[in-house]
Amino acid sequence: MEKALTFSRVRRTPEPARAAGAIVFLRPLLLFGVRSFRAYYPWRLLLTTLLPRQFVLCIFLTSVGTIAGGASNRTFAFIGATVFAQTIVMVNVADILIDDRENATDDALTTAIPSRASILAARLAPYPLFALACSVAAVAAGPFLGQSTHLLDLATGVPAYLASGLSIATAGAAFAAMVRNAEELVSNAVLWLMILSGGIVRDGAIPWLKPLNLVLPGKHAVVALQNHLMGASMVSDIVGELAVAVFWFLVACLIIWVRSGNERKSRSAAA
Repeated sequence: MEKALTFSRVRRTPEPARAAGAIVFLRPLLLFGVRSFRAYYPWRLLLTTLLPRQFVLCIFLTSVGTIAGGASNRTFAFIGATVFAQTIVMVNVADILIDDRENATDDALTTAIPSRASILAARLAPYPLFALACSVAAVAAGPFLGQSTHLLDLATGVPAYLASGLSIATAGAAFAAMVRNAEELVSNAVLWLMILSGGIVRDGAIPWLKPLNLVLPGKHAVVALQNHLMGASMVSDIVGELAVAVFWFLVACLIIWVRSGNERKSRSAAA
């Protein structure tokens, strides 16, 4: 009886200890992700180049939507443009992951951190916030587009922007794993898929592209913000956007796992 009690007492790990262990494990990973982001994209680059570019992109996309759909479509196009301004994040994520692969940083990281999913999550951690900053820069173009009345409503739609930032970042990781050295092409292609599937022109989607709205990053967030402006709930569409993020994260992890297995086999065969 005494031994059984001792055994059960040893095997049972207190919940606070488990939580502390998780924090100890996650903290260096998150710090690694943040420091990596700051090394690639210092404040000067963000404030003078990347964020102003999204301001201009919002004006361009809203103007295109207004020309294609008429003056009544301006607000719809503006909301879509504030979300699609985040597509630059796909290029940024792809740059880092491709650099890891080409410079053998990936091998060094997996030596220190065996879980590739943890490495990917740490790499992606800062990007939803960067995507939110891109949307803030795009929303700042509102007064120049006659959308000043919607600024306060969009400011309370931050959860939708964060969800779209997460899905766009994970999609960028998946495309970087699929296609080598084509991050600019992939980002532009995804942006135009978002537009042509009804992203900035109401009822202007090409019919055979509509099914892509289920998995395209950012599309659920656009619907959520549209509902938010009409006083409806955003919750279901934000959940849909998060589901898209999970889908692309799993796709990225699967491709990375398969590719790393093939690389190990080729090395062992060469040896």
